[in-house]
Amino acid sequence: MSTSSPQYLAFLAAVVLLLPMLPRGGPRIAAIAIVSCAWYAIFERSHLAMLALISATAWVGGVVVERMRGDQSKRAAFTVALGLTLMPLFAFKYVVPATGGAASGWTLAAAALPVGISFYSFQAAAYLIDVFIGVQPAEPRFWRFAAFMSFFPQLTAGPISRGRQLLPQLPHLGEFDAVRAVAGARALLLGFFMKVVIADSIAPVVEDVYSQGAAASATDLLLGTIYFSFQVYADFAGYSLMAIGAGRLLGVELPQNFAQPYLSQSLTEYWRTWHMTLSAWVRDYILTPLQLSWRRSGNIGLAAAIVVTFVVVGVWHGGAWKFFWFGLIHGVLVMVATLTARRRSRFWLRSGVPQHALAIARVLGTFSVVTLTFVLFRSAGTAEAVAIYRRLMTGPYPPSALPLLWPGLAIAVLITGDLLARRNFTPDRLPAAARWTLYHAAASTGLAVFLWRYLSGNPVANQFIYYKF
Repeated sequence: MSTSSPQYLAFLAAVVLLLPMLPRGGPRIAAIAIVSCAWYAIFERSHLAMLALISATAWVGGVVVERMRGDQSKRAAFTVALGLTLMPLFAFKYVVPATGGAASGWTLAAAALPVGISFYSFQAAAYLIDVFIGVQPAEPRFWRFAAFMSFFPQLTAGPISRGRQLLPQLPHLGEFDAVRAVAGARALLLGFFMKVVIADSIAPVVEDVYSQGAAASATDLLLGTIYFSFQVYADFAGYSLMAIGAGRLLGVELPQNFAQPYLSQSLTEYWRTWHMTLSAWVRDYILTPLQLSWRRSGNIGLAAAIVVTFVVVGVWHGGAWKFFWFGLIHGVLVMVATLTARRRSRFWLRSGVPQHALAIARVLGTFSVVTLTFVLFRSAGTAEAVAIYRRLMTGPYPPSALPLLWPGLAIAVLITGDLLARRNFTPDRLPAAARWTLYHAAASTGLAVFLWRYLSGNPVANQFIYYKF
């Protein structure tokens, strides 16, 4: 059940309305754990036990690690707990694909990657690390920890919450706050619009181009790749906004996951504003420890830490080589940008180029680099990606038959929204009539797209791209 489907929206509405009827505190927390597991079972009935196993392992590990007194014993307990927590993710994502899904006589259905395992495994790992380093107390009650791990608005594709962010908020589940509820409904509506009206409308064009691979014309491949760049952004940012909006309606504030990444003036800024909870995760738990460990090596140690971190970001998406190359390319480019930042800044200050022109050039350059690397992300494999790059470099570029008007309009709406957000514009600054007209237009457009797909026999709601990760 996609979180942009009518069934999910009805499910969310029922939970929002019924949860406040329960006594505050424990009953509501237990109820949210139960309904979250029930919702996940609709997705992944065969893998619900995996979610329970990872949750139980992390919970027991946290309690044991906190009770250990000796440094050696504590470190040993933490290492075992973290290894056991991440083992299912490693097995499903890297071991099973390498064996063709037939290891130990498993069927392909049983060996399929559980939806959301990359997200909730990293959430569990972050909790264990925080308990180990002493910034997060271990949660003594399993049912509360289960609610933290399975909280349904974010379960299948993030944002990746930390224990110290979400656990203290659980006692406030179901508490009504008018300002928060309005903000939640607005985020839910915006996310729904981004997914249904923008991402799902661009998706068929991208699929048509990439189903041909390198056999498509260079013009179609270029346009299709640009369209995909906006599709994946609207798709994933739309999911994240829907999760944040649902959380607010339930009394919980989930972390921001996107902050206008395509307006970034550098790859470093891009990764601070794209999938922010994953970027923060690898920064805190991989990049920073590596930097500290290799600080005596100076710039070489810093460069190595950056590259290793981005390789982890790449292979987090999957075990295929294309993800390794995706991470390595970004790692090398971010490393070079980091080590040359001061020199480039001095050069451009002396160049006399107007700052506005320089900012526009940087935004376009960053977007171009990100979009070209998405060829690896979207293609069937490394060999196909190389063939597509070759076609893009050699041409020719004949006129394209791909639609331009509707995708162009959808992209223009997305960019305009990001530009307004960068200027801290919110609908609250509009007169009430204009504000509600905007809300009505967004909801009506989304509903119209739903009905059009239903009447034309197309799926009402496509799955979110990041469900497969």
